[in-house]
Amino acid sequence: MSFNKQKSSLALGSGAGTVVLDLTNNTSFQVTLSGTVTFDLSAVTPGSDYKIILYLLQDATGNRTVTWPGNVKWAAGTPTVLSTAAGALDLVALQTFDSGANWYGMPLGSNFS
Repeated sequence: MSFNKQKSSLALGSGAGTVVLDLTNNTSFQVTLSGTVTFDLSAVTPGSDYKIILYLLQDATGNRTVTWPGNVKWAAGTPTVLSTAAGALDLVALQTFDSGANWYGMPLGSNFS
C-alpha cells in the first residue's frame, strides 16, 4: 500500500454540478462554489491511500452547498456544515485507507474571511 504525498494545490475555479477531483497529480484543491457541488472521488489508484485538502470558497452570492458522495463518512454521521457567507473560506480534509471505497471527512476550519 502506498501513500500519495501532498502535492501543490490546484485551483479548479468556479464549480457547480459535479466536480471531478483528479488525484493523479494533485491532492489539494481550491474550488469557488458557484452553485451546489457534488465531488467525484472515483479517480483513485488501486492499492493507494489518499489525503485530500479542499479549500472551499463561497462566491459573491454565498449560500452555496456541497453534496458529499455516499461513501464519505463523518464523525457522528453528520457532514460538516459549511459557512454560507459570501467570500467565506472553509477547509475540509478527506482521507481514504481502502483505495476510495470509504472516505473519512474532517473539517479543518471554517469561515476564514
